[in-house]
Amino acid sequence: MKTLITALVLMLAVGPALAQEQPPRMGGVLKIAVIGEPPSLDLHSTTATITYQIMFHVYEGLFTYDKSFTPVPMLAESYAAADGGRRYTIALRKGVRFHNGKEMTSADVVASLTRWGKVATLGKTAWRNIEAIEAKDPSTVVIHLKQASSAILFGLAEYNNAAAIYPKEVVDAAGDGQVRGGGARTKRTGSSASWPRIPTPRSARRCSTESRRSSTRTWGG
Repeated sequence: MKTLITALVLMLAVGPALAQEQPPRMGGVLKIAVIGEPPSLDLHSTTATITYQIMFHVYEGLFTYDKSFTPVPMLAESYAAADGGRRYTIALRKGVRFHNGKEMTSADVVASLTRWGKVATLGKTAWRNIEAIEAKDPSTVVIHLKQASSAILFGLAEYNNAAAIYPKEVVDAAGDGQVRGGGARTKRTGSSASWPRIPTPRSARRCSTESRRSSTRTWGG
């Protein structure tokens, strides 16, 4: 018994040290178990909990929540409110690339948010108070509101039915239907079907598990 306890103590002590010695690497396959089949991997098109629980680890939007559930920039670098809170100018992070290698620009953001406003339940609520959204330059997006409000930041930070940013060409090809990505596909276990691999932007700055927990907020118009 004493020998077994000693072995367990050594394993607990050495295990973390060995894990830290292994350098991180890109790529590979992550196998996970979930409670069911997600109806879609497109966050714009569904409010299914199982979809966002999986895909909020994949997709990113302009904003996310910090540990106090306050909206903070994610794919956005910074933002400024003007015109009494009716205009939000959002500077995008530069050098953020989609999985297909393309760098994210304001054209991708405008296309994605416009689609989100048409097909997403959350997006439709947000767009009740949006007058227009424009690409000021490749790295800047301007959102014009009908009425002054900071609620738009909370909407853009939500995970379920999130305002995920896709490449413009993917959005254009999808229209009001499901997004369809080209190239590699990820097979669903237990099904002969496959999900499209949608190129999504990956930022170097990731927030903690605590700050990515979903919250319930009432917002809109």
